[in-house]
Amino acid sequence: MSDRLPPTHCTMFVKAQLQEQYDAAGKQSNGRVPVNKVVEILRNFGFTNMQATRYVEPYSRHEDSCMSRPEFMLLLHYMQPNMLCEAQLRKKISEEDKSNKGKITAKQLKELLKECNTRLRPEQLENWLKTNQDKDGIVNYEEFFKSVRKQL
Repeated sequence: MSDRLPPTHCTMFVKAQLQEQYDAAGKQSNGRVPVNKVVEILRNFGFTNMQATRYVEPYSRHEDSCMSRPEFMLLLHYMQPNMLCEAQLRKKISEEDKSNKGKITAKQLKELLKECNTRLRPEQLENWLKTNQDKDGIVNYEEFFKSVRKQL
């Protein structure tokens, strides 16, 4: 029996982690968090700068350039589960990437995917690895995300 959470529970757990980060920042700023701080929260969680900026862009037009908790909750509501999974996985992978070159071994990638609850089947991963890892078993993880984003 697997100890991994079902996808809906995993998504709810991830969103709860982001809510905690928002709430902590909100305590320091009267409940409305500056948009640049929300971008920082999302980036620290594993979203790329472009993804984080795109998510909060509509709120940057507010006069005070801040986001309320209900707005943040709405933002989380519309986040696709595969994007949450990608962000979570990107953070774990970047922690494994000690050289900061955007690359890890295929073995590390397989281990990290076991920890995350993805819809990517083992045979899909193996097929991707056959054509995308170098002879040393090294994988560029941004290429990985571009290729398998919809299966996460």
